[in-house]
Amino acid sequence: MYLLRNFLKQPKQYAEAEKLWRDTWSSLIMRIGQEKRWRVPWFEPRFVNGTPFLDGNPIFTAVDRSRRLAVRIIQSPPTADGEPDLISWTDKFAKGDPEELDELVISCVLSDETLAKATDLMTKWARNGSLDDLARPAKAHRKPRTATPRRRRMSRA
Repeated sequence: MYLLRNFLKQPKQYAEAEKLWRDTWSSLIMRIGQEKRWRVPWFEPRFVNGTPFLDGNPIFTAVDRSRRLAVRIIQSPPTADGEPDLISWTDKFAKGDPEELDELVISCVLSDETLAKATDLMTKWARNGSLDDLARPAKAHRKPRTATPRRRRMSRA
């Protein structure tokens, strides 16, 4: 059974869905003892004028800058076309940039089952920095890019 199926049409349900993801994250992060590592939200899903997206992408974000890890949840409404209720992948955010992050992206239709699967994925990611049961070695911090030298103009006499 799907939860908060009208979250895109009803602002109250959207707020409930956001709270459910935040509370789920808080519980799992406390359970693994990483409350101080992660910042929520990673970024505010808003347009330049401050208006919230309210489209479910993302409905939740978190970041651990010390390990260069991020989590993004995309919540979709139920569809009748047979798409899977949950898919996940890892990605590079800002690839090649000094602020590059490894990102876990979970896209789902919210139900008790998908919430449980997403929680399991997020727990592995937060604990191990991967979706494997083994922790990955810590990454060396990247050096910031050096500024490109600017050309100096010669003043005309």
